[in-house]
Amino acid sequence: MWKGFWLYTRGERRGIAILLILIFVLLVVRFMMPYWANYSTVHVSDQEFERRIKELNDSLRSVDEELVSLFYFNPNTIQEQELRKLGFNTYQCKSFLNYRSKIGEFQSKQELWKVFGVDSSLMIRIDPYIQFPKKVNENSTNSEREDVWIDFNEVSLLFWREHVGSKEIRDSIIHLVRDNHVLKSLPLSRVRKYSDQRLLGWLCQNVKPKYKRDTGNSQAILKVELNSADTLGLMEVNGIGAKLAVRIVKYRELLGGFYSVEQLREVYGLSETNYAKISGLFTVNDNLVRKINPGKDYISVLRKHPYFSEEQSREIINLYRKMDKPTSGDVLSLGSVEVEDFRRQKEYLVIYPDWSVDSDL
Repeated sequence: MWKGFWLYTRGERRGIAILLILIFVLLVVRFMMPYWANYSTVHVSDQEFERRIKELNDSLRSVDEELVSLFYFNPNTIQEQELRKLGFNTYQCKSFLNYRSKIGEFQSKQELWKVFGVDSSLMIRIDPYIQFPKKVNENSTNSEREDVWIDFNEVSLLFWREHVGSKEIRDSIIHLVRDNHVLKSLPLSRVRKYSDQRLLGWLCQNVKPKYKRDTGNSQAILKVELNSADTLGLMEVNGIGAKLAVRIVKYRELLGGFYSVEQLREVYGLSETNYAKISGLFTVNDNLVRKINPGKDYISVLRKHPYFSEEQSREIINLYRKMDKPTSGDVLSLGSVEVEDFRRQKEYLVIYPDWSVDSDL
């Protein structure tokens, strides 16, 4: 090997020597680096790390998600104020408006995805609410030309007077909109088609309180009658929001009315803790309970009731068809009816007393 080395010219031998020296120096530096460098280690606990991550996320979140309101909008006419309500931050609003001014008009939803800085999670959230106005002919009717989307947080009292005929329901809606933030909007044509009761129900399912309710002792004097209160009356009780109020009303309609406050335990979404807090704020007028007469009503009425099974409904219907005035003892003699079931069922049946049995129930 070395014999061949001397066959190179003097300059070539010098280049090879320099190359070998450089390779040697790099190898030495590579293996000595860990001994020369000083590394500083910072010990951070899991709790501290999570706290710093939370602070970073809070600093990056420029939009308060609780104030985000989803409503139908036209991307070619929407302005910065409405964009911020949808969840856009300042940078995203500026980027959106600049892109629109550059291209003229959006022609499809796909073009909105090209706006720089608008993340996919925001686009997925607002995509169902993007509306492009239909192009109508000059011969179209006024209702076809103008299908305005209503922001219920901005409408005046005059709007409710024009579109809600019932004064009682209108006052309930005004009270609801005043104390809550409506999260969605509806086209004017649909508002006109809705009945007053249906519009109130839709609003109750799409609102969020603007502020926390007072939790002072003044709430203790409030008494609400369960069988006559509407959703707004139920929401006056601290601990009952719009969704829970709607569930209580729906379950009350399914039962035919409450005969006891304890039946609130059966409402989906009402915890035992919440029940213990609010149970003393209700009264029950059991005269408002809707009774079922199996001798006259269809079997489907009994089947739909939560307290009656299929077999019990069939046997009770047959009993009432055979007897003119069945008593509690007659119903309990049926094989499918247990005493525990009948304690609840008798409150909803047109039934004649049997003092020998009723005294034990």
